[in-house]
Amino acid sequence: MAIYHCTIKTGGRAAGQSAVAAAAYRSGDKLTDKETGIVSDYTRKGGVVHSEVSLCRNAPLKYADREQLWNAVHEIEKASNARLWREIEVALPQELNRAEQIEAVREYVGSLTDKGMCADWSIHDKGDGNPHVHIMATVRGIDEQGKWLPKAHKVYQLDEQGKRLPLIDKETGKQKTDSHGRRQWKSRKENTNNWNDKEQIEEWRKSWEASCNEALKTAKKKARVTRLSYREMGLKRKPTVHVGYGTKRDERAELNKIITLNNQSTAKKDKAFFSKRYKAKHKDEIKAYDEADTWFRTHPLPHQLTAKSD
Repeated sequence: MAIYHCTIKTGGRAAGQSAVAAAAYRSGDKLTDKETGIVSDYTRKGGVVHSEVSLCRNAPLKYADREQLWNAVHEIEKASNARLWREIEVALPQELNRAEQIEAVREYVGSLTDKGMCADWSIHDKGDGNPHVHIMATVRGIDEQGKWLPKAHKVYQLDEQGKRLPLIDKETGKQKTDSHGRRQWKSRKENTNNWNDKEQIEEWRKSWEASCNEALKTAKKKARVTRLSYREMGLKRKPTVHVGYGTKRDERAELNKIITLNNQSTAKKDKAFFSKRYKAKHKDEIKAYDEADTWFRTHPLPHQLTAKSD
């Protein structure tokens, strides 16, 4: 059963993290952090079935080497609280074979590189029914000269005549100056990209849904995935819990079985799987699902269940 799972998070210096070490772990590679001299060797790590680096248009070709890419990130991100990478982790449909999974991810990653990111991605599959991919993306764009762009730039506040507004000292009533005697002006910082916007995060989630369903359709599979929650779809069902790892893994798996059975029972009692409100707002999604004549029969298994083991 195809499931939808997509999480987005960032990694950075504030948490004491290393982009080089993270890339080594996810790719099962051996990489050296030139900043600290620490060597991260995960070549014996199992379950990494595919790994590659996808570059944006302006990126130097040397960044195709993940060690050079992430060391370059460390070099530009000097602040103690700097974000080093953004990670997108998605579940891969078991209905697709390996080549089809790789192509689906490659298409999705293309939507990231088109925006100016470099992406280092690795597919993990330990044969436990949880194939997934880790996508590490850079948080800065790259200019036409192959140089990293700033994350933000200063924008001066202007009056009606287009002149800069002075920054006034409340105590003296005069314009502030810096240590060199230069006058200070009112300004604000604006991000050079929208990659941190909540709307953009939702767009990435929606984009994976589209890429995944297109891959399933191309492979002539009837399964489909959706990023929408049961509540958003108007379904009277309960979501399963995250299985994860640790001592309570088996307990959570058993709980999910109970939830699944209850959801199946609820589904049989429903006269319609989609509420009128959902039908009105999500015509495109319903049309896509209608292409699979067995979708309603197979959908009761929770789309949110993942067995994250690493």
